[in-house]
Amino acid sequence: MKNFFKEIYYEFFNGWQLIKESIVVLKNHPIILLPLLICWVIYASIIIYLKYFLNWDNLSMSQGFLIIFIAITTFAAILAISGLILLELIQQSESGEKMNLIKAITDVFIRDVCKAFPIIVLWAIIWFLLTVISILLSKNTPMEDEDISFENVASTLAGYNEISMTQAFINSLNKGIRMVVFLTMPAIAWDDLGTIKAAKKSIFLCKIHMKEFAAGYVITLLAATIIFLPTIAIFYLSDKFHIFIPDFIWFLVILYSGFAWSFSIFLEQMFAAELYLRHLIWEKECKKALSMNKKAPKFKKVRKPLLFDNIYDLKIEEKAEKGEIEL
Repeated sequence: MKNFFKEIYYEFFNGWQLIKESIVVLKNHPIILLPLLICWVIYASIIIYLKYFLNWDNLSMSQGFLIIFIAITTFAAILAISGLILLELIQQSESGEKMNLIKAITDVFIRDVCKAFPIIVLWAIIWFLLTVISILLSKNTPMEDEDISFENVASTLAGYNEISMTQAFINSLNKGIRMVVFLTMPAIAWDDLGTIKAAKKSIFLCKIHMKEFAAGYVITLLAATIIFLPTIAIFYLSDKFHIFIPDFIWFLVILYSGFAWSFSIFLEQMFAAELYLRHLIWEKECKKALSMNKKAPKFKKVRKPLLFDNIYDLKIEEKAEKGEIEL
């Protein structure tokens, strides 16, 4: 039991280290967040249109659900593509190359999107089904009539509303599925695996590194909660104490929500990338140990990689695979 808590503490410590590393990475390479910020602009535009401009009364139930499915598929696609772009940038950096956003985007659309497409569609279907369940169990209609204002738009985009236990569970499940999808993407972008093999490897990694995955889930959830605390405080003051908040403050809340959302998703993508890279290093260490008739090292004993540092882990792995060097 003592060793169990030690391992949990170790993984939580690694999780907080990841947050510190991510902040340093964004400070040194702010362009990395650009794909996610573009994602948020697309996401926000669609949500605002569906909430305030689309006349839902003129649509049948099937038409309404079809529009929701198309919107969710769009969200899944842009999140997956942003993750793939980040992975291509990481691959450039960890291979000793200079980061090139245009090249990363080109590589994603030429090599990765086709293989990722079935995963995106399956993810969208699961996300849609969970959303339908949430709508059916919700007391309030998600697209109920509201006048458009800075305050209402800020509330909509920040997701500030009363959440039931069922909705909280569905949101947590959605987050877990999203992180599994993010863990699938390195297998496509880095190992050039096909759709099925990439999905199987992602599930395999979740099983054998369950403690690490769970710790990453909790840490990224706590980090997102802390990041959104300023907006939660403003909504609470306005809602519970009826304090007047001017429009320019609500506009700043909207902008802050965009950066907060982008950084939260960025943390999840960075966690998935780092866990996958750590697994690659562990695999090579295990093969080396077995070739020398030694016991395979435990995962926690393997060197933890740092993304965007001066150690080119993917280049080392590639050379080791070719037999040019020994790990």
